[in-house]
Order: sequence, then C-alpha cells, then structure tokens
Amino acid sequence: MTTSFTTTLASTPAITVPLCAISDLVPYSGVAANYNGLSIALFYLPDQHPAIYALGHLDPVTQAPVIAHGLIGESQGEFYVASPLYKQQYRLRDGVCLQQPELQLPTYSVAVSEGKLWLLQSADTLQACA
Repeated sequence: MTTSFTTTLASTPAITVPLCAISDLVPYSGVAANYNGLSIALFYLPDQHPAIYALGHLDPVTQAPVIAHGLIGESQGEFYVASPLYKQQYRLRDGVCLQQPELQLPTYSVAVSEGKLWLLQSADTLQACA
C-alpha cells in the first residue's frame, strides 16, 4: 500500500528517496532526517489528513537545525510548529510563518510505501542539494 502526502511541490516528482521507517516517526512530534545535505523536519499527526508533514529543519531566523524539536500546536484549524528558539510559528501545510509571513520553511512531498517514508522530489531539486 502506498499513501502520498503532498505538501508543496514545484514540479512533478521524478525521484523517490527513502528517509526513514514509519516506525521511526513519533506521533504528535517531530523528527529530523537528512538526505545528501538536505535537512528535513518530519511531523506525524496520525489522526489528521495528511498525517505526515515534511518541512525544512533549519530555522529561517538563525539557520540552526532545530525545527523538528519545536512544539506542534493548532490555531484556527491550522497546525503549526513553533521554533524552539524564538517561538515563531510555521504552518505545517505550507511552511509560512504566522507572525512574519515573509519567513517560510521549505516544504517537501513524501509518500508512505512498504513501511517506509519516501521523499518525492524532482531530479533538479535533489541535485541542487548535493
């Protein structure tokens, strides 16, 4: 069984990259994954659709890799992660900062297949991260 969770994707997925086992994800929390220099924060909300969100792990203000360690919250029906440093809140669905919309985390598309979480990206995007 394959389930796709698409957040924001600029082009058609061309490459799938295994990130982790689904069992590595912590419900209602974040974990960090890395692929070839790309640092990704993964958030698992098992009772929501989509259930898994993939965002950039680097805080846009400090460039510290901390976003996966932030607290998940909800405001007006929107789930967000609060940066553990200066507490900016970033929407999980699109990475936009609720307090400062000019700040935004990159978002990534992922899929679940055979017990693993896969990153779905174009060849150009992954090449830029290498």
